[in-house]
Amino acid sequence: MKKNIGILIILASLTGSSMAFAEKITSSESKEIAQEMTHIVHGVVLGFQTISDERVVVLKHDAVKELNWPAMTMPFVINTQIEEKLSTEKEILAEFVPRDGKLPVLKKIK
Repeated sequence: MKKNIGILIILASLTGSSMAFAEKITSSESKEIAQEMTHIVHGVVLGFQTISDERVVVLKHDAVKELNWPAMTMPFVINTQIEEKLSTEKEILAEFVPRDGKLPVLKKIK
C-alpha cells in the first residue's frame, strides 16, 4: 500500500510539472498565434509616409474591438501592391496583422 501511495505521489508531481511546462508553451505560442491572426480595420486613408525604412499608410480608423483599440489615426505598414490600390481620402476595409512593439501590417484590401 505504501508503495502505491509513493507511486501516486511521484505521478502527481510529474503530472504537475508537465502541466506547468505545457502552460508555458501554450502561453508563448498563443501570443505568437495572436500576432499572426488577421483583424479587420475600417477607415479612411489620410496619406502615405516612410517610417524607419517602411512604407506606411496613415489611416483614420474605427475601433478594433477584438484588440481593445479605440478609433484613432495611425500608420500601417504596406507593400507596393497594396499602396497601388490606395489613394488619399479613400474609404477602405482591410485585413491587418498586429506586431508586438512594431507597426501593424496591412495584408489585404477587401
